[in-house]
Amino acid sequence: MRRYGFVRPGLRALFTTVDAVGDAMRGIVPRRAPGEPRRILLVNLTHIGDLLLTTPAIAALRERYPAAHLTMLVGPWSREVVEGNPRLDAVSVYRASWWDRERGTSYFKPGEFGELVRQIRSGSFDAVINFKSFFQENLAAALAGVPIRIGYGIYGGGFLHTHEVPFPWNSHTASEHLHLTAALGASAAPRPTEIHPAPEDHAWAREALASFSGEWVAIHPGAGIPARRWPLERFRALAEELYARRGAQVAWVGGDDDRERVAEIQKTLRAPSLSFAGTGAIRRTAALIARCAGFVGNDSGPGHLAAATGVPTLVIFSGTNDMERWKPWGADVHTLQPLPEGAPSGLADGIRDEPASMSWISVGQVATQLMTMLDRSRSGRVDAPASGP
Repeated sequence: MRRYGFVRPGLRALFTTVDAVGDAMRGIVPRRAPGEPRRILLVNLTHIGDLLLTTPAIAALRERYPAAHLTMLVGPWSREVVEGNPRLDAVSVYRASWWDRERGTSYFKPGEFGELVRQIRSGSFDAVINFKSFFQENLAAALAGVPIRIGYGIYGGGFLHTHEVPFPWNSHTASEHLHLTAALGASAAPRPTEIHPAPEDHAWAREALASFSGEWVAIHPGAGIPARRWPLERFRALAEELYARRGAQVAWVGGDDDRERVAEIQKTLRAPSLSFAGTGAIRRTAALIARCAGFVGNDSGPGHLAAATGVPTLVIFSGTNDMERWKPWGADVHTLQPLPEGAPSGLADGIRDEPASMSWISVGQVATQLMTMLDRSRSGRVDAPASGP
């Protein structure tokens, strides 16, 4: 019996029935014996952090199939994460309604789904690896006629895969993705995440931080889910601590939706800082973070960007996410999630949408851990492993 990853009981009940019927029919559908794949489609339509955690699997697959044509299918919101990745031959974009935060993540839009099927079919792929394995994505690959279809069954439609891989529960997300590529013969050994800023991105970052030759620390005060946001006044106090104790200045980073948060912090901030929220694209932001002495932020995409650049990274976790599964994957990554009794936990919609308090995490806790990280980096000591969490 399958174990599902759905939060909502109704979806678990629905796909228990759908998959039971599909499993019963699977044995009567003829299957073509697969050969060595020459054109491989990799599907991850999610957002920045999850897609970055797919990059170790991309590297493993390229190592296994050096001559294959690898295409990555992504959402428009995270396209830049894999643009410029030398391990890929092409990047294709599809705006999946079930991952679209701007439109309320509508579960299924028939007309748009048909476009996904056509998009996959047009690539004449020999194999597809569906990293998130949502039912819609599994169904699209099957209807497109891709001969080898690899994925998990935890979100419905596992019977639609030619290779349904057992889900590695209690593993880090990067390991989950590597586990799937191992089904196609790639190595599942841990390796770092990757981001590839262009030369012009590095030039922009160099110029952006040229006004101060001392220590910069990148801070991201936002998060896509309100309950994952540490209070703004505590970020303000942290920036003042950095300046008072180290003479360090803060480079505020984030997307367009973080502009107002940073502006609110800077209204009464008594330390110099610069805001780059909403002014830099993903790879440009990565180049900026790479020039800083360290990074601190909430459980969100920029933390994964920081880890991929290799700078000391501190991520503040609420109780709405499994830290061991979702923390950034890198050699110098540190986390804080000291949850007291009664703190919000789980991924239920009500918890995700609550305004943040995260009052159990003090400025002193964050400042102490951050200063220790920065001091160790300055002295050349990194105590974390060479790759992985």
